[in-house]
Amino acid sequence: MIYNELGTTGMQLSKLSLGGAAYGGPMVYGDYDASIAEATVVEAIHLGINYIDVAPHYGLGIAEKFLGKVLKQVPRDSYYISTKVGRLGSKFNFTADGITRSYEQSLERLDLTYVDIVIVHDVEFAASLDIILNEALPAVEKLVKSHKARFIGISGYPLSTLLEVVTKSKVKIDCVLTYARDTLIDNTLHDYIPKFKEKGVGIINASCLAMRLLSNQGPETWHPASEEVKELCKSAADFCMLNISEKLDKKMEPLKTVSIAPQKKKFKKVKILKKVKYHKPKSYANDKREVRKICVPAHRYTPLRENWLKIVSPIVDHLSLQIRFNLKTRNVEIRAQNETEENSNLQKAADFVRAFILGFDVEDALALLRLESLFVESFEIKDVKTLKGEHLSRAIGRLAGKGGRTKFTIENVTRTRIVLADSKIHILGAFQNIQLAMRAVCNLILGSPPSKVYGQLHNISHKLSNSL
Repeated sequence: MIYNELGTTGMQLSKLSLGGAAYGGPMVYGDYDASIAEATVVEAIHLGINYIDVAPHYGLGIAEKFLGKVLKQVPRDSYYISTKVGRLGSKFNFTADGITRSYEQSLERLDLTYVDIVIVHDVEFAASLDIILNEALPAVEKLVKSHKARFIGISGYPLSTLLEVVTKSKVKIDCVLTYARDTLIDNTLHDYIPKFKEKGVGIINASCLAMRLLSNQGPETWHPASEEVKELCKSAADFCMLNISEKLDKKMEPLKTVSIAPQKKKFKKVKILKKVKYHKPKSYANDKREVRKICVPAHRYTPLRENWLKIVSPIVDHLSLQIRFNLKTRNVEIRAQNETEENSNLQKAADFVRAFILGFDVEDALALLRLESLFVESFEIKDVKTLKGEHLSRAIGRLAGKGGRTKFTIENVTRTRIVLADSKIHILGAFQNIQLAMRAVCNLILGSPPSKVYGQLHNISHKLSNSL
């Protein structure tokens, strides 16, 4: 494997790396076999690929959660990883508060204490570059100074915009990530390489197949390329496939059966430049078993005490884990033990407890232990629309409805569970169901009358019943 230094970071990244968008599920490149994807990631790192890039935008957190589970199987010092901030779906939030909140949520999904590079996602979509320069980048710089991340990056498609941000920024930008700009159909990046190198900025060239344009599978329906370009790339792919098939037919030799004894995989360590501080609970300081900590806010102490036995029983009896409430730190701490059969049990238990702390009933949160396809999505009203005072109160009232009627209707139609916690909204369910619920909630926040939302939900309910 060939390794190149990324700018002036000192990190030696493999020339071929792993992009996390493929693990984003139906919203990105469609469904995939999780077991094959998991084996691919582990084998790639074993073979020397040491850089992984992901973002909360990829499947609205699905890609990060998937990698969070898979990367437990490999040593943390065998790979570098980057995630992004500022974008979730079609919504952008480059404010300092939004950047920090997004990053903390990414760390939770990835189940890491830090990432190597935090990248401000798609800066060209900011209303003004001023918010990138004055809020987003300084917020990321604070994360680096607090040892929650190591380096700072920006991403986007227009290379001129990336160069402008690098030139104007008072914050040191370590790398830029651009996509589909050094391919067989577009090599614009070549003109900008000297300019970025001159400023000591590393370059990450993503999507060398132009988001499947230059592949046999072809692009997804959302691909922004014109139909003319898509047809041209399809012709090129068909031509290559035809010629490769003919050559393989001529050169193919009978396969020989070889018996290979299973070998323990060895992972190459990456160079860690800064030691990241991570303090374990004192009672576990000399214990090498993994621990998950879930912070409990003051208003959840009483519900936690009243439901403690209901929470402990499935975690101890069915998942074979240890659990306690630390009175000093006010954290629920969950730890694996020798009898724990699966590493994923620890993360399941943490998700279950975290869902209860967010406000879900124990019975609803238990579904996270039983079904792999469920997860919790959280956002704030201001992520959809900035509202204050009475306007915010009215929006919350529209979401709940009289006696909770509107909320219950959305839950029943979309088969989800919703918690309204002040201006925060938490939704528990399957991926597609969460999208339906989020659409209804966002419409209410934006001012749609409940009657109109009921009509839309009625149509959705009708379609779902027909599909069943």
